[in-house]
Amino acid sequence: MPTSLIDNEENLSAGIDRFIVFNRYTIFLCLTYELVILSQVGNVIYMIFA
Repeated sequence: MPTSLIDNEENLSAGIDRFIVFNRYTIFLCLTYELVILSQVGNVIYMIFA
């Protein structure tokens, strides 16, 4: 019985790099997400002391 669904395992690169490719769009999404989180945390802190 085969241990894998793939015949040739030597051609596979190890790690998560096969699934995630960091390009400019990914970096833009990460920065945008961080700015949204920062804005929401700022609103929460403001409402705590208001």
